[in-house]
Amino acid sequence: MLRLGTHTHTSTASFPWTPSNFSRLQLAKYINPQPLLFSPSAIYFTSNCTVTPSQPKPSFSVIPSEHRMTRWKTILTYDGTPFNGWQIQPNLPTVQGTLAQAIHHITGETVLPQGSGRTDAGVHALAQVASFSLAAPIPAPNLHKALNRALPSSIRILSVEQAPEDFHARHSALRKTYEYRIATTPICSPMLAPYVWDCPWPLDLATLQQAAAYVLGTHDFTSFAAADPDLTAREAQSVESPDPPSIPYSLLPTPCSTRTIFESSWRSDNDLFIYRVTGSGFLHHMVRNLVGTFVEAGRGRISANSIPVILLAQNRAAAGPTAPARGLFLVEVEY
Repeated sequence: MLRLGTHTHTSTASFPWTPSNFSRLQLAKYINPQPLLFSPSAIYFTSNCTVTPSQPKPSFSVIPSEHRMTRWKTILTYDGTPFNGWQIQPNLPTVQGTLAQAIHHITGETVLPQGSGRTDAGVHALAQVASFSLAAPIPAPNLHKALNRALPSSIRILSVEQAPEDFHARHSALRKTYEYRIATTPICSPMLAPYVWDCPWPLDLATLQQAAAYVLGTHDFTSFAAADPDLTAREAQSVESPDPPSIPYSLLPTPCSTRTIFESSWRSDNDLFIYRVTGSGFLHHMVRNLVGTFVEAGRGRISANSIPVILLAQNRAAAGPTAPARGLFLVEVEY
């Protein structure tokens, strides 16, 4: 791994922008508060050395600055508790922003990693996927180790590999799997509380399973979708960011509420109830709204047979409450 000088991270609190006015220059100011000693895009990372002012001639090979960009696919896991979600935001710690800072800290390059999906504040990931491009041809094992050293312990990189030039963590995804965990113990351990919905009511597993089966297949999930306050900005960011391959806005899928669910099931382990769902994609708060509605059925407050009626209503008011973010995990993304 090559580490440039004593360059340190900066607080997200100093980054004056919003997703709607994102630009590469603003991102550069955010994660590059001071000049670097070298141009990392012209460094071939081959040695285990540290570049500091007192060590001006490290062992590295110089490559042309016009070297072809390398596309990277990373799988990462994170505890969503300390973050205000995935998407970079002003004055708030986010997973995307923290990863961008780590990449810059290692390479000096300004990139905005694209995730397979945006997880909300407090939502966790067992296997989130991110993609980005770099000019510096760093060996994958070196980049993997360097990222884990630069990132806080709440984010770990599980794997790093080169990907095709047109790979995009979100646009290339075919299926995603989430799990939601509910604890029905009389007293929930503080060690478990940040990762489950501490549910004080008894739940009937058979009813939960019956309700979940009704959402299998292709449906309009308007009744289970919350309004996405920054959908337009997020789509624009994905298109305008210089990091992913150029994708004409006209070629992006038209926003709609129809999704296909391949798996929707509940299981229990003593006082822990786990809902697992795999789909072609998910709307804003969709999984949490499904869980909240299923719990209403599991408590006996509504009939499991009412789920098809709720789907047909295409009205958010027809469904149940939104389950808390802390019980939700992004488990797998398939390509």
